Amino acid sequence: MRGKRKHNVHEEDFTLKLAIQDTLPVLFFLGSMVVVTFLYPSILFVIGASCSLIAGVTKVIWKFIMALKMGNKKWLSSLFIPFQCVGFSLMLISLIVDRRLIHLEMMWKAVCSFPAGLFFLAGILGMAGMIILAMQFDQSVKSHWKAQWLNMAAQGCFFIGLLLLL
Repeated sequence: MRGKRKHNVHEEDFTLKLAIQDTLPVLFFLGSMVVVTFLYPSILFVIGASCSLIAGVTKVIWKFIMALKMGNKKWLSSLFIPFQCVGFSLMLISLIVDRRLIHLEMMWKAVCSFPAGLFFLAGILGMAGMIILAMQFDQSVKSHWKAQWLNMAAQGCFFIGLLLLL
């Protein structure tokens, strides 16, 4: 972790604009969750996606509290990683446990279709970018903005891609 700067997070650094913008990827994820549940009715997937949604909602609430100068409720921010890890793990496990619910050939054909495939590719590239950003994340407001814009674009692309499959 050489060269990684640590920033203390201060309420005055967070604006209402930052908090409001952070709600968009969470809303896109919620929309995607609804569409995927329609296409892939796995209870385990829904539980995992719900955990990931809770992770996003707690982060948004934390940013709103910071922006409204109500203090730094670090415990809210600290819920993000555990809920996100559990959520994505359960979603991945559901692909094994409930694989009978997946029509692999149909799914692959749909995901690779035009134009949905372009949106999925952009979403995947956005998520790869998020992983790269996470390795350099320093808790600065600038890092939060970068992550939010990239996450919003990726989640928006996944949501549009999924809507095109309906």
